Amino acid sequence: MSVHEYQDLEQQRGDLDLGDRLNVVGVDPGGTTGIALFTLVSGIVADWEAFEVTPDGAANWLGHSLPKLRGERTTVAVERFVITTSTGRMGRTDRYDAIELIGIARHFSRWYGHDFTLQSPGDANGAVSNKHLRDAGWWTAGTKGHAIDATRHVVLRMMNLGFAPPWV
Repeated sequence: MSVHEYQDLEQQRGDLDLGDRLNVVGVDPGGTTGIALFTLVSGIVADWEAFEVTPDGAANWLGHSLPKLRGERTTVAVERFVITTSTGRMGRTDRYDAIELIGIARHFSRWYGHDFTLQSPGDANGAVSNKHLRDAGWWTAGTKGHAIDATRHVVLRMMNLGFAPPWV
C-alpha cells in the first residue's frame, strides 16, 4: 500500500457505525496476552471468541487474522500501557511485551485499514464487570484473566460506538 493509498483510506474511513457487520478485536497485551474477537451483525453479537496466548502467539494471530478482515469494518481496541514509577517493579519481559504488542496491533490495524484505539484498564473495568460478562454469556472460564480483560475492551469499544450491552 502506497502512502497515498493509506492517506486516502484514512480520509474515507471516518467514524465507524453499527451497520450490517462490524468486527471488534480486543487485546490485553503482556507476558500472557488476552485476545477477543466479536462479530456484530445488525448491532447484535453473532459470534465471539476469547483466548490467551504468548506474546509471539498474539503477534502471529494479529498478523494472520487482521489481513483476513481487510475490507470489513473492523475496530481494534488495545489496553493502554502507561509507564509509571511502578513499571520498574514489573518483569522486564512483561513491559517490553506489552509495548511491542501495542505497536504490532497499531501497525497491522493501520496497514489493513482498521480503526485502532487505546483504552485504559480502569475504563474497561469500570464499565464492564465480571457479573456483566457472566450474565451476557461472554465469560471465559479457566484463564488467567487476560482473555476476560480483552473481552472487557471489546465491550467498552462497542459501547463507545453506540452498542447497548444486554445489562443496560
